[in-house]
Amino acid sequence: MKLKRALLYGTATLFCLVMILLLAAWLLMRASLPQLEGELALADLDADVVIERDALGVAAVKAASEEDLVRGIGFLHAQERFFQMDLLRRSAAGEISALVGDAAVDFDRSRRMHGLREVASAIVDSLAERDRRLLEAYVDGVNAGLAALTARPFEYFLLRSTPLPWTPEDTLLVVYAMFFDLHDAAGRRERERALLNAALPAAVVQFLYPPGTSWDAPLSGEVMLAGELPPAEVFDLRSREARDVAFRFEEDALLPGSNSWAVSGALTASGAAMVANDMHLGHGVPNIWFRLRAELAGNDGYAVTGVSLPGTPGVIVGSNGHVAWSFTNSYGDWLDLVLLEPCEDGYRSIDGCEPFEIVAERIEVAHGDAVTVEMRRSRFGPVVSDALGEQTFDYALHWQAHLPDAVNLRLFDLARASNVHEAVAVAQSAGMPPQNFIVGDSEGNIAWTIAGRIPRRARDGAAPLHSSETVSVWDGWLAPQEYPLVVNPADGRLWSANARMVDGEALELIGDGGYALGARAAQIRDRLREKERFGSEDMLHIQLDDEARFLSRWHRLFMAVLEPHHADARRVALQEALSSWEGRASVDSVAYRLVRELRLEVIERVYAGFLSATLLADSPMTFGTSQAEGPVWTLIEAQPAHLLPADFDSWNDLLLAAADAVAERAGEKLDEYRWGLANRSRIRHPLGGLPLLGGLLNAPAIELPGDSHMPRVQGASFGASERFAVSPGHEQEGYFHMPGGQSGHPLSPFYLSGHDDWAEGRGTSFLPGEPRWRLVLRAGGE
Repeated sequence: MKLKRALLYGTATLFCLVMILLLAAWLLMRASLPQLEGELALADLDADVVIERDALGVAAVKAASEEDLVRGIGFLHAQERFFQMDLLRRSAAGEISALVGDAAVDFDRSRRMHGLREVASAIVDSLAERDRRLLEAYVDGVNAGLAALTARPFEYFLLRSTPLPWTPEDTLLVVYAMFFDLHDAAGRRERERALLNAALPAAVVQFLYPPGTSWDAPLSGEVMLAGELPPAEVFDLRSREARDVAFRFEEDALLPGSNSWAVSGALTASGAAMVANDMHLGHGVPNIWFRLRAELAGNDGYAVTGVSLPGTPGVIVGSNGHVAWSFTNSYGDWLDLVLLEPCEDGYRSIDGCEPFEIVAERIEVAHGDAVTVEMRRSRFGPVVSDALGEQTFDYALHWQAHLPDAVNLRLFDLARASNVHEAVAVAQSAGMPPQNFIVGDSEGNIAWTIAGRIPRRARDGAAPLHSSETVSVWDGWLAPQEYPLVVNPADGRLWSANARMVDGEALELIGDGGYALGARAAQIRDRLREKERFGSEDMLHIQLDDEARFLSRWHRLFMAVLEPHHADARRVALQEALSSWEGRASVDSVAYRLVRELRLEVIERVYAGFLSATLLADSPMTFGTSQAEGPVWTLIEAQPAHLLPADFDSWNDLLLAAADAVAERAGEKLDEYRWGLANRSRIRHPLGGLPLLGGLLNAPAIELPGDSHMPRVQGASFGASERFAVSPGHEQEGYFHMPGGQSGHPLSPFYLSGHDDWAEGRGTSFLPGEPRWRLVLRAGGE
């Protein structure tokens, strides 16, 4: 009896301790929730600032001066999203290890070589007076918002850390974090091309890596088809010794991009232009964007609604009642390589043999010893190395982000633009990762150009420059009047989906940084040409379009290839599964998943065949290209024997080998091999992998339709980071939704708010709804 009583007492005690700990953790988390209503005195305000939130947490900040407005936005961002802001600034600067420990040292090393905290400091020192005042006001608001929390954000308790104050340089580093997301900062694509040119005949490289395909859909210019087949006397795979090569082709990798389009006022009921946008980025909780309406009172005021990027003081895309604008990643050539020709003490420059600058970077490590890493720099930029057999190549990376005048705060002047011409002028002077910029105004005008700085090249940057011949890589920046520009096209339609937008001289100015296959852009263009009148519901219909037009010919190909093989049960079963083809990337489609995988298996075999005949087989790089569809389809149609990979007796054998590989991977229960199982969402909080926290922090996993070569771009943890359509001056008729929710706090009513609307494709109001919470920041605080 005593033992039983003791066990009961011990169990009850343990239960009480656990409950006390849980209660303490809950109270601690609640203490870091933002203040939603009431009043709070805030130093340095000239007048009161009002922050209203609707049922989804969509925020409206209202102020009488621009400095007070950005101070209020900074306060709001810090209260709702400070940990996200901290990760962004640290990721750009290479300072993640100081927060999370030694697991991030290699990541930090890769970022430190760019020296962007130093560049950000130089930008802050050179800011114009107005920009400096606004940036300082935003920084003050961020630090006031952080200080106003009863407890530090909960993530810092889990990491046993303390948040550091925000600085002006940190806002610039958040911009640089987007450069990393949107650019090839390591110069991987150009380095791969340099190795390819060293290992393969020029005719082979030109064929395998063309500038376009029959799927091209530029705004201006013609289709660029794959080049001619290399003749046998130039390159014969059958006569070359094959080496083992194991690589996964990355043509279908979901890379940062977006969809955007606009129709002129002649095609809308209101007479105003209509702009649609869905920016494709990695998904997380919270979402990268924060929904915001910023209202500045007075004759010089404005009211702009859209999304902000926490860490920066304004609206990134949206509408101000006069113009609406959107972005897609341009994939222009914003980085050039300089081949550093070796000499005894370093590399050869125009001035002779020049030593490398050796930079020692100290990486702080949370709960561990700091690590010092050394890296080489040249007069052209940081140094990276590649190998081909026994030969080593040193390259300098000359990246746009390394130059202080590539970044400024002018993008936020779009809040004041009153027509497309003013908006274009702002975009062309903005310092940001260069983007396709599509804009429409309330008078019905539409335009496309590049937003961001475009370098002026003295020489073609497609191939590496030579250090001994190069004085400067670029000669400043293009003037706005030199930018490619399309205004009010005759058919009243503009579209962009990360593919090539122009050709000729305009393309030479932008360059090719790995722009996307044109299939997605072509499908959007074709949808826009199907109608002569558009409302917001038509825009959402296009954004949710998961028709697999691009894969239809691959479906027909494999149905024909498998037709004669009735004696092979596995191939018969595969053909029967393919016969259920409905032409959509729907979650229940077995045929879609199979056809998608069949195509990739073929492409991998073709490219591996070429690489296996060279020293590139030993390289860790992937040598992928977004334009592989053109050369591979040409090979399938022509079936040249001299370009058939050595592992196969015929091109039909190659196709059957691809079919057998997919059938084996799918297994016997083909009817269960649904696309939704492969495209199941993984939308997680940065700390959602910690024990017991996943259920609290991460979004529920759901099966999602869509894929890469269609308007509805969707992967497990990548896709539309928002969707909206709006006509300026008619914002009440627009819609918006996004994944991940407004708040970064799991106890907030806005955690995952609106996420289900995004997942299910429901358009919710573009404007904030009726205010549910109202917080007044009172002027005159200490």
